[in-house]
Amino acid sequence: GDVDNPIELQCGDQLEVRNEGTEPELDYSITSNYPGLVDDVAVGDTMLVDNGVLHLKILEKGKDRLLSEI
Repeated sequence: GDVDNPIELQCGDQLEVRNEGTEPELDYSITSNYPGLVDDVAVGDTMLVDNGVLHLKILEKGKDRLLSEI
């Protein structure tokens, strides 16, 4: 999904990745335009974003969101 304002992230920060149409639960939160994302990853996986520029380690899975660490 698109980010309205740039987010400055540092190693160790937590980032929420949630389905479109859901409300954020963390300060650092982005949406995904792929509704199957939560089902396709597992806790402990590393998800690459922006052609591998950003590495997210999946910490937790919810019904409609992921909690990850940069």
